Order: sequence, then C-alpha cells, then structure tokens
Amino acid sequence: MNAAGRPIVDLQGFSMLVKFGAETLFGFLPKQAKDIAAKAEKTVDDIPSKLLANSKAQGILKTLLNETYDHLCTDLVKAHQDFRAKESKCEKDRLIHGNVTEQKQQEFDNAKRLYERLLSIVTTLSDATGAAVPELKVRSSCLGVKSLLRIYFDGFSFVFVY
Repeated sequence: MNAAGRPIVDLQGFSMLVKFGAETLFGFLPKQAKDIAAKAEKTVDDIPSKLLANSKAQGILKTLLNETYDHLCTDLVKAHQDFRAKESKCEKDRLIHGNVTEQKQQEFDNAKRLYERLLSIVTTLSDATGAAVPELKVRSSCLGVKSLLRIYFDGFSFVFVY
C-alpha cells in the first residue's frame, strides 16, 4: 500500500497485460473488429470474440481495470497540473533571474517524467479498452487577459507583455 492507501501496481506490466489481453481476458474487442462490424452493419455482439476467462472472472477483471484506469486518469490530471505549474515557475525564474536553481530544475524534470509516464500508460489503456483519455487543460492565470511583467531600473520602467 502507498501513502494514499492504494495498492502498489507495476504499471508497465499492467498496461502490457491490458494491451495484449484486452480481448482474451477482459472482453474488449479491438478497434479494427469494431470498424469491420460497423462497415458490415452488424452489432458488436454479432462478432465472435476469443475469451479465455469465464464471465465472472471477466467481470472482476473489468471492474479492477476500470477502477485502476479511473485512478490513473485522476493522477494524470494532477501530474499535468503539477508539471505545468513547475514549468511556469521555471520560466518565470528564467525571465527574472536568468537561470533556474538545480533543485527547481530537478523538481521540474521529475514532474515532467511522471507526467509523460502516466500519459503513456493511460494512452495505452485507452487504446486497448476504448475508454476516453481525460482532457488536460492548460490553465491561464489571468483568464485570457495578457500578463504584465514590470521591471524597474533606477527610475526607468520596462514593461513586458506575455
């Protein structure tokens, strides 16, 4: 269990299990099969599927997959917000100080790596199951109003609009 009380999962292994076992274990039809069914004007139920798990086990696996996917989507949105916030702070430090401290750069790199890994896993799971990837919004700090950065040097004022 982690600090949030959730079990620790090997996400790479889990995503590979779902990717290659989506049809046989979880009962999700591949996108190609759905497209063929649509072209043939058939329902998805008319297409034979290759199931290795019985219906009870398949239901349990789907429930676990959906719960895990929901948690991963929540974590992805939080990681995206954290990544964008750290990116913004680093950019402001570069503008104001001309550089970024090693600690802030390391925090930014870690946030970016976490975001990219979660995005990769959520995308893989989404492709295998047909679930929607959550929308990742970039928040504007001033809601469409241009931000001003005002710098004073010995009585002179420089205004930068970004």
